[in-house]
Amino acid sequence: MHIARFFSRRSRMPIKFAAAVSGLVLASGMILAGAAPASAASGCFENSCTGKDPNATGCINTAITVGTFQIGVQGTLYLRYSTACDAAWAKIINAGIWPVKIWVHNTDSQYQFVTTGFGTGSGYTNMVQDGPGFQAQACTDQYGTNCTGWF
Repeated sequence: MHIARFFSRRSRMPIKFAAAVSGLVLASGMILAGAAPASAASGCFENSCTGKDPNATGCINTAITVGTFQIGVQGTLYLRYSTACDAAWAKIINAGIWPVKIWVHNTDSQYQFVTTGFGTGSGYTNMVQDGPGFQAQACTDQYGTNCTGWF
């Protein structure tokens, strides 16, 4: 009888152990499932993004180009938009050696600008809100005032 008790306890040990391990795996899976994705922006959202750097806030991780304007032969002005942050900014590349002013503004009169450095030909602005009910536009003063469409 004593031996029978030993075997009956022993036979339940793997089941209890398996149940405990399953519980731990399930709990850790729930924790991982609840974690924010690495690409999600955590620095700001909508109006709290105004005046902030898209790189520093992580908004660049979900950025898409929603407007472009060709500047000269090689330069391009971009209107960039972050889907996670609901914010937009202006970016320019290959603008030449002379400093160029670029800006982004929205339909709520928010405005951010930057002037590229001499010889850099590229740069980007801080962000403005571009969530529901707002639109944004990127502009440059190179070869007159030129802008992307509104988004």
